[in-house]
Amino acid sequence: MTQSAMDEIALVPTANDEAAFTARTEEPAVHVVTSRTDSRKAKLAKKYQRTPLAFYQARYNKFASRSEVNTGTLSDADTARMILKKFFDLDDEQLLQDTEKHIEGLWRMKLNIPKFFDVRAAWPQCWAVHQIFNQAGCGSCWSVAATSVMSDRVCIHSNGTVQTQISALDLTSCCLSCGGCTYVFPVSLNIRGAFGSHEGCRPYTFEPSCGAPCGSSLYRKDRTPRCERQCQELYHKSYDQDLVQARKAYWLRAINGSAEYTPVVKTTLQRLINGKFTEILQRELMTYGPVLACFTLFEDFQHYMSGIYRTDENRSLQLYGHCAKLMGWGEEGGVKYWLYANTWGRDWGEHGFFRIAMDEIPEEVVAGVM
Repeated sequence: MTQSAMDEIALVPTANDEAAFTARTEEPAVHVVTSRTDSRKAKLAKKYQRTPLAFYQARYNKFASRSEVNTGTLSDADTARMILKKFFDLDDEQLLQDTEKHIEGLWRMKLNIPKFFDVRAAWPQCWAVHQIFNQAGCGSCWSVAATSVMSDRVCIHSNGTVQTQISALDLTSCCLSCGGCTYVFPVSLNIRGAFGSHEGCRPYTFEPSCGAPCGSSLYRKDRTPRCERQCQELYHKSYDQDLVQARKAYWLRAINGSAEYTPVVKTTLQRLINGKFTEILQRELMTYGPVLACFTLFEDFQHYMSGIYRTDENRSLQLYGHCAKLMGWGEEGGVKYWLYANTWGRDWGEHGFFRIAMDEIPEEVVAGVM
């Protein structure tokens, strides 16, 4: 795929070199300052925007959280493990077996890795791959991203014949060990609709006006919806009739804490992948579609507007763990990147999507075959 085709898909103007980036960073980053807190965040946004050798543009986000606000949530590894074991109803031994077989199969495939790849171009007939959702005032990035990945794969693996959206509300409310709205996987999940719709069995109920993203002070256990194993009145199926079941699940990356629960997973992945995490992720995306990827989020990421983001631990503070949908890769201005769909709505980033330097491999990556 050509770079022009990639830009057309992303629907965003992007700079092609560092000179263009330098020129655009002279624009003021501060739009509105309403309090001392806003003033601090505005200064941070301006600082991030002028980071030397950066290839992304920042914009002041008054809804951004501070690093001092920590919800004490589960780790990425906790979440990924719960999703795999709960949703796919697997024990650790079966999960490990599926992981080994799957990765060995990926290496056996004869594939030519292209310079650019985007699931939206690879499977344009799938409605789900083009969607951006908003987790709103609930720390459910893990659920919203996971169900988005599942929905994409249901369509992809059915050759476009099954167009559904798996219910993030069902996963958030009914997986008691996953963390609910405190953030960070039931045996099956239901089809759902976006906020405000009456489509699907259990539409998402969190109103998104609190920001993009909403402040992490809202990510509390008491906001987690009650688990109701029944569909909304206008839906044409019962809850049980609407359940979707996957065939297998597997790890692709397990770094941040996974060994605490399944010690052999981390060493097994290291043996099977042998440091070639970039290539194994590319093979997975090309063959099976998007994956759930979790990583440590820093304050400056909330102010991202466009370009290729890179974490700078010397200039930004660690905030919390975050999960998103990894869906492709590319290169711009000599910088290689991963392409993601975020869970903060289309008003954030590149119309809800973001790009991050390719050498920043996510800490936890999981997926399944539907």
